Amino acid sequence: MEALTIWGKHTDGNFVIDSEYVVSIAPNETPGYSKDDTASLLELVDDKFDNYFGNRLESQPGPNWPPHLVGLELGSIVRRIREGDVEVRNDPNKRKRLNDINFDWGDADLYLDIPFEKAMCALFTYYQIRGDLFVYEDFVMPGDDPWPRVLQGYPLGKIVYQLREKQLWLEEHYPEKKSMLDMLEFVWFPRYESRLSAFEEEHMLRFGTPQPSIEVLEMMFPHPEDYWEDNNPPVFNFTLAEELIDFQIDRIETGTEEDWEDDVEFEDETEEESDDGVENVCFLLLFVSLFLTFLIIRLLLFVER
Repeated sequence: MEALTIWGKHTDGNFVIDSEYVVSIAPNETPGYSKDDTASLLELVDDKFDNYFGNRLESQPGPNWPPHLVGLELGSIVRRIREGDVEVRNDPNKRKRLNDINFDWGDADLYLDIPFEKAMCALFTYYQIRGDLFVYEDFVMPGDDPWPRVLQGYPLGKIVYQLREKQLWLEEHYPEKKSMLDMLEFVWFPRYESRLSAFEEEHMLRFGTPQPSIEVLEMMFPHPEDYWEDNNPPVFNFTLAEELIDFQIDRIETGTEEDWEDDVEFEDETEEESDDGVENVCFLLLFVSLFLTFLIIRLLLFVER
């Protein structure tokens, strides 16, 4: 917090910090210290940090830092706060202190609302004790031996479930975190291959069900016997199905569905009566033809006599 406050004052609230920035000091510019003291401190810092930090100590100019902050990986700390690796943003007190110095929290869409470093500690502990990461959703870290007391009460099962939900998000934005979890043999949600046909997938996408209702089929194909032949298969029109479903919904909402059903029944009765009339005409024609045949036969017999 002290380093962030000093940086904010030095830059007038500009927290654009290189992620590899490390606090360093310059000779003759450290208040309260002589040139010899500063040189000795720099030599100590070089011996202690140079092999690890490389040339990052001078990667970005900064304010005149107090000696006790030399070597602090301020760029890494800022990055971890913004990404959600450490518990800062979810802590009201810490969040308020950073807001007071106008800290820039970064892109909210790239914030991981699961403190990743603490989660990794808990996962590694679970793996060391249990030998796997098949964590039940209701598992809470115990405090008895051999579990570390510092993690007692940590809802690891809930955290694991949340991480599984963010698998694709992690792969897109933080593949290095995804790789770290994979190294621990983290168990993700299984990816099932769809066994639905192309038609069922399309129908599921449009209507939420893999198959159309019997009502829609009856309206689209009123005479199914027409499609019994292999050379004339039925073609399902998704656009027409949407219109029919909307038509049904409108009928229900306007209260005219019963009238529509009555109309359908009336049409069916009319078709049945029409079929009966055709049958009667056919029967009459058959009777007339038989009667005429009988008269012709009688006439022929009379002529022969």
